[in-house]
Amino acid sequence: MKTTFSIATPVLISLGLLPIPALAEDQNEKTAAPAPEKVFQLAEIDGRNYLIKPNGERFRSLGINHLGSATGKPDDIIQQLRNWGFNAGGSYNPDWLMEVFPHPQAVNLLQTSSYRQGKSFYYEDVFDPEFQKKTEEKIKAICLEYRSWPHLIGYYWTDYPIWARRKRDQPSWIEFFQSLPQDAPGRQAWQAWRSENPNAPEDDFLGEIAKTLYATAYRSFKKHDPQRLILGDRYRESDMPEAVIRAALPYIDIISLQPTTREFDPTFYHELYNRYGKPIYISDHVGGFSTPEYPKTISRWTHDTPEEYVDYYETFVTAALSHPRLIGYTRCQFQSIPRANRPDTQKQGLLRMDGTPYEIVDRVAEANKKALAKAMGEDDNESKPQD
Repeated sequence: MKTTFSIATPVLISLGLLPIPALAEDQNEKTAAPAPEKVFQLAEIDGRNYLIKPNGERFRSLGINHLGSATGKPDDIIQQLRNWGFNAGGSYNPDWLMEVFPHPQAVNLLQTSSYRQGKSFYYEDVFDPEFQKKTEEKIKAICLEYRSWPHLIGYYWTDYPIWARRKRDQPSWIEFFQSLPQDAPGRQAWQAWRSENPNAPEDDFLGEIAKTLYATAYRSFKKHDPQRLILGDRYRESDMPEAVIRAALPYIDIISLQPTTREFDPTFYHELYNRYGKPIYISDHVGGFSTPEYPKTISRWTHDTPEEYVDYYETFVTAALSHPRLIGYTRCQFQSIPRANRPDTQKQGLLRMDGTPYEIVDRVAEANKKALAKAMGEDDNESKPQD
């Protein structure tokens, strides 16, 4: 006998079976500064994908994340970045950097980043109208604050989110919804889906979670900053379930990811583009080398010497930005900071913790300039489209 469930209207709305009521207008919307008339767009030119700047120029982003810990003067830091060949900012950067460099703006839709610890990591019922309302208001606040910024490329969503992977000492997404009270919207959504798909793998429900979450976010972004690009979740390369990516496609312009394999594999990125039809943005790439004070870095591959690291960096960033389907690459960390609770480990940047540059910066500058030349098609040996 087939079990049936009484599904509340909010659940039907969350599943996309009923329309979501329009968001209410308010005075903040009317008084906030509008977006510029021209903003960053995407284009494919001669088989290569590019960002297009508001002035119409082709652009590929070579940025750096996490400048919030920098201790130098803003003008000095901006000059350093330009000298070292960077042409963009990244996530979690101060306003003074975003005033002069193209940059994305980050909005974590959920607190499910895999690096979160203890109570700072948690799931939420994305089918619950209260969650959706809270998410819409959070996005609205971000858009009203940043949409007038002329160098804004677009919006990232959750950083390094857990999807199919299981975080230690935490339930999976599916177990979370199975554990909710019987009358919770998410529990009802799970039961309704399971009733209709009794033989499907449980993880296929991840697509329903993602679709509901992404549709909620997309609708709010398109209300408050409709022309800006949506860069989507900053996926972990090894946690990109097919159901989740397919669910994201109607709501994102770009697939953003963070590499978890050591070497740059152009075939992987060609296949990713061919499968989903979206240009790709490397939103954060970690690397580093041992020092006497800190023999380890947060990278899975800490190089023994600075020379080994910069050889690796040059190879990776050049291959990435010369790839026809990649529109951006972002390095992790500007100035080094210690890793909490690990006295032998640092989150390594281009500067030491005291603010002095490592000796590698000249070679990083050479690598960046070479990579950007290839990115813009100024080198005849660049990788060719294989579509």
